[in-house]
Amino acid sequence: MVAAYLASEIAARQIAPGKSSKDVINAINHVAKEFGCQVAEHSFTSQLDQFVFSGKKTFCNKIKTEGPMFDHEFNAGETYSLDVILSTGTGISKISEYAPTIYSRNVNRSYRLKLKSSRLLFGKVCSAQSIFPFLMRETIDERDKMGLNECVKNELLIPYSVSSDRKGEFVAQFKLTVFVHHSGPLRLTAPVPSPLPDLSFIPETSDIASKLSVNLNQMPFCELPKNAAISSISLPQPLASDNVMQID
Repeated sequence: MVAAYLASEIAARQIAPGKSSKDVINAINHVAKEFGCQVAEHSFTSQLDQFVFSGKKTFCNKIKTEGPMFDHEFNAGETYSLDVILSTGTGISKISEYAPTIYSRNVNRSYRLKLKSSRLLFGKVCSAQSIFPFLMRETIDERDKMGLNECVKNELLIPYSVSSDRKGEFVAQFKLTVFVHHSGPLRLTAPVPSPLPDLSFIPETSDIASKLSVNLNQMPFCELPKNAAISSISLPQPLASDNVMQID
């Protein structure tokens, strides 16, 4: 958990103008190596846009051993979802026996549903949810689930399968949204409490502590102005008394 937390915090500080996806990937994999962990193969950083949750600059956070590794430069005005997943195992996941609970609508697919229960379920989803992933049980009740299979079978709804590493291993995940401000990264999601009781958990020979000392500003998404006024955001400067443990 400590490794995943530190990796997400350091990686978030790399999502800034002038830096690129390689900086994020290297930061995450560096922390994972220091703690003897593996980056999960389904750990991604996704570019976000209106009605798009996996844009053109989306990339895997794990260093590839085969195939090309594209480098995407970050530009001011972009938004990214940073999903850091580390494992004490191999990092290679497999589909578990647990049923999916998270779904998303497939707006590029149309199909005339045959079952009344399927039409009822899909209608509720379309009226209550956007294209972003959602928790199914918050949208429908048990009676509506009869139509779920037809919606999934015909790709109107995309299930997010529950993955797991090999038995006995531990997996930790930290996810946050970062806006690329012209003066640096801006966290849009509330920070979680640090799992670090003290700095003794950080390897003394690493540069993790120094990288955490870089300030990461925060602003709730609801307070982010419209596109025309984004450049006018005035970010606070870190206080001289700030230390490495006050990284949120």
